[in-house]
Amino acid sequence: MGVVPHSNGEAFWLIIFNGRTEVRAYLVDKNGINSKYVASPIDFPENRLNPLVGKKVHKGSIIFSPNWQKVALGVAGLGIAIAKVDRTTGTISHSDFLIRGSAGYSCAFSPDSTKLYYSRGDWEFGQWKHQTLEGWNATPHQIDLVTEIETEIDILPIGDTTGYSGPRLAPDGKIYWTGQGKSSLAVVENPNAPGHALRFNPDGLPLGNGIFASWNLPTQTFSFCRE
Repeated sequence: MGVVPHSNGEAFWLIIFNGRTEVRAYLVDKNGINSKYVASPIDFPENRLNPLVGKKVHKGSIIFSPNWQKVALGVAGLGIAIAKVDRTTGTISHSDFLIRGSAGYSCAFSPDSTKLYYSRGDWEFGQWKHQTLEGWNATPHQIDLVTEIETEIDILPIGDTTGYSGPRLAPDGKIYWTGQGKSSLAVVENPNAPGHALRFNPDGLPLGNGIFASWNLPTQTFSFCRE
């Protein structure tokens, strides 16, 4: 579930993703929530990479770009689709299933809305681990939404960067990344930069003595709040 401001600058849309086939947009204005929703079909494929992930969706995400023009719809273990948002009508269209497979638990756009950050699982001993399969204990990645070039961040000379789950774009323009049991949040210092030009600091924000990170960070609704 997420929110995006209406183009009139007064109302907003409450967006609900059912995890596979449809996005529903409910208009919220001074009169309350309109029960008549706008439905947009989303075509996620039925086939998955591993039978460990069934058809029932347990984890997912819906994240809007800072310019409100795109939305990332994630299904853990299946992938992430990028779609366009019409803030006047509430329709979601032109969905493109860019990230397939062991991702979808969470993601974050860069400040300029041209990059997407997410965790993707990797192959180990010929089988998928459940947590890496769904992208919530995995390796940080970036995809350039203009060139569609994907970068695996852990191949940069920064040491071990596995075990990450939910990234979030913060008001300071940086991406903060959490991982279960980690003593710091990782930080992408310049998330607008493509590929290996980005700066990933695994110890960017220490959490303090005896404090450890969990699977995800708070739901991203900054785009509505900044309108």
